[in-house]
Amino acid sequence: MGPGGCATPGGGSPSPGGRADPGDADPAATALREATEETGLDPSGVDVVAMLPRLILLTGFHVTAVLGHWRTPTRLHAVDPAETEAVLHVPPAVLAGSAHRFRLRAGGGVWRGPGFRVGDDVVWGFTGDVVDAVLRLGGWERPPGPELEWESL
Repeated sequence: MGPGGCATPGGGSPSPGGRADPGDADPAATALREATEETGLDPSGVDVVAMLPRLILLTGFHVTAVLGHWRTPTRLHAVDPAETEAVLHVPPAVLAGSAHRFRLRAGGGVWRGPGFRVGDDVVWGFTGDVVDAVLRLGGWERPPGPELEWESL
């Protein structure tokens, strides 16, 4: 989660990410570098298992989600408080549960998609879409709760 609880222009809890640097070989290298810079992840303990097709977000950003198996978990933390407020570690079973899962409508209905409540935080937008896809593809998807307006959260 970003500083002030709002790491994205619309608020919410994003996953690590950023622009590719000239030395990054591919999106997987970018993702591992960014996760290391933002959370202190040791990339040697991660096996990249998939790169999802590139998406173009409403913001115009082109993004590629990279999924990895965290083979050797280590302590994660917010490396730079100016960039990251907190690192949330949430088991997929919690995110799959109907008590944490809902449909979200934001921007006056311009955006609709999955949302996940994690304590006082809300995971939505691109990160919510990726979590939703992983739960669906993994067979862990459960029916979402009600559709909520962003302003009511």
